[in-house]
Amino acid sequence: MLFSIYTDSIRSQEFNVTILKYADDTVIIGNIAAHDDFSKYLSEISRITNLCKENDLLLNASKTNEVIFSTQKALPDVTHLTLDSTEIIPSESVKYLGVEIDNKLRFEDHIDAKVSKARQRLYLVKQFKFLGASDRFLNQIFSAFVESCFFYCLVVIFCNLYERDKKSVRKVYKAAYKIGLPNAGLDPILNDRLHSYIRSIQADSDHPFHDYIHKLKSGRLRAYKHRTAVGKNSFIRQFINFINQR
Repeated sequence: MLFSIYTDSIRSQEFNVTILKYADDTVIIGNIAAHDDFSKYLSEISRITNLCKENDLLLNASKTNEVIFSTQKALPDVTHLTLDSTEIIPSESVKYLGVEIDNKLRFEDHIDAKVSKARQRLYLVKQFKFLGASDRFLNQIFSAFVESCFFYCLVVIFCNLYERDKKSVRKVYKAAYKIGLPNAGLDPILNDRLHSYIRSIQADSDHPFHDYIHKLKSGRLRAYKHRTAVGKNSFIRQFINFINQR
């Protein structure tokens, strides 16, 4: 709490730059549509770096990453960032709060790692089944040890996964069903959690996605325009389509 108060003054002064803070983890997001936007982005990073130095906050260059997200096939050639005379080379992906985020927002590496861990933990469920555990207990163990390791953020990223990655997630549930877990099913859980998440966004006016969800007089939700596959496959767009087709 005290650290959050201490770093509260670290805020963006540019309209195209957003700062996300979680404890001592800070992310600076620049929306670059023109050359001037890039200059403002670099200027904002320089200002925040100096602000940290003035407040005796040490920035670790070895733990600093830059990822360029672009809809273009070839990534733009931009000036590399420097932090305390250390050049920050852009990465293809970065791990943030437990999620491996790649520059194409496909989350392939994240899903591979989480599904692999889930399959390893499924062995524990098999052992309890062998010892004669009840179905209720098996479902509790499955939820606590297996689902918990890969369901985090799955509601948000699932719609944008490649089909092969969706299949690999569903195979975990198929394996659980073969063990004898009657409640093992991915899609019902995804739908329930998606509805719950969307309702929380609608109720929270400060949520970054709040302005994307508008109810029309007819009761339908207004579909926002999208130009890319990432926008078309986003969980908000999928939810709007699902509600409007009911």
